[in-house]
Amino acid sequence: MLIQSESRPKPLIDPSKITDPIGPAHRSNKTSSSIARGHPTSQSTVDKNTSISVSRSNSLREESPIGRKQQLEVHSDASIAISRSKIETLSGRDTRRTGSISSSSTSTSRQGSSQPKGILKKPRSSHSANNGVAATLENYKKNEDVISHEQFKDAIRTITSKDDPRSRFDRFVKIAEGSTSIVTIAHDYKYDRKVAVKKMDLTKQQRRELLFNELAIMKDFHYANIVELYDSYLVGDELWLVLEYVAGGSLTDIITQTRIHEDQIATVCKYCLRALSFLHTHKIIHRDIKSDSVLLTSSGQVKLSDFGFCSQTSDEVPRRRSLVGTPYWMAPELIAREPYGSEVDIWSLGIMIIEMVDGEPPHFDKSPLEAMTNIRTDKPPHFRHHVSAILRSFARLMLVKQPESRATAYELLQHQFILKSRNHSILKPLLSVVKKSAHD
Repeated sequence: MLIQSESRPKPLIDPSKITDPIGPAHRSNKTSSSIARGHPTSQSTVDKNTSISVSRSNSLREESPIGRKQQLEVHSDASIAISRSKIETLSGRDTRRTGSISSSSTSTSRQGSSQPKGILKKPRSSHSANNGVAATLENYKKNEDVISHEQFKDAIRTITSKDDPRSRFDRFVKIAEGSTSIVTIAHDYKYDRKVAVKKMDLTKQQRRELLFNELAIMKDFHYANIVELYDSYLVGDELWLVLEYVAGGSLTDIITQTRIHEDQIATVCKYCLRALSFLHTHKIIHRDIKSDSVLLTSSGQVKLSDFGFCSQTSDEVPRRRSLVGTPYWMAPELIAREPYGSEVDIWSLGIMIIEMVDGEPPHFDKSPLEAMTNIRTDKPPHFRHHVSAILRSFARLMLVKQPESRATAYELLQHQFILKSRNHSILKPLLSVVKKSAHD
């Protein structure tokens, strides 16, 4: 089933700095209200009462339940525009789900604690601070405002495979399409496996530094509970990312179709926390944790995806201040534009737990701007449905307004609630419910 993102609402972004798309057609059309991931717009491009739709992200699988379109009104004083953490395709019951917001200003996090013993795999040695990818990325960021299209391609070429992927992959089947990218399933002859190939048009990327972030970090960091980037190629004006094909779909598909029991919630949390502990140990902030960013394999394995808004901190720049993420899951300090670190991912995971229990995040009946105001000013949210005392205790450690008092991923892995977790196979029955619903 091909999902056309043009029929879906688009997500939200307000960048303070935009990389112009390439070509006169793009430079002359900056007032479009159809904005995709990688296509943020400045405040001046979003007119008052412009009707912009917001959608939930695609799970890179062949079948995904189709959700209702819902229009979102964005006013000129909102200082936001639309973006995505994935290709703008969507399934689920409410299309407000993916308002991914980004604003590029750099500042500075208490990073995750030391990595859990016996849990985290040592990443490949290629991600030292002096490697070619890091150097290329840093050099690109310093010159992104003046870099030409050909220079941009040259920079991409230094961190992608030199081979022609068309000699290795065939049987391409398009499963998702956005304004800047398409996603296909393909057959990998070399390893005789099915893969997902994300093809991004470089001439249409307005936030090219986000593309660099996604490629460079996924290329260097590998972990069992993170979607694997197998390879990347430059094909003409397209960047191809060859990714692990995750057939089970997104956690959102499950949340919107069925009830999740606490042992299953604990299992999802265990694997997400392992992935976050790995990332935070290496000073990487995901910045868009939500059910859409959690994928499941057909056997129930949990995989964290959507690294389009991730950021790597350093000793020199330990915190960030960019307004990036999806409103309903955003941490209060991020909304307040205060310097933040990996603690924002922990807050977002706490919201995702509420989402797993209640079917949607808090404030989901409000507009993104109203939700952001409430998140910043209200007390931490709580469950609407009954949960055990141990689950309330677990979530309470994440949903702390003061980031310095928030538990780390490593600390949360030691919590008693995680003892309720099971092997990933306990999640497999949930996939059957989603599959049945997709065929009804």
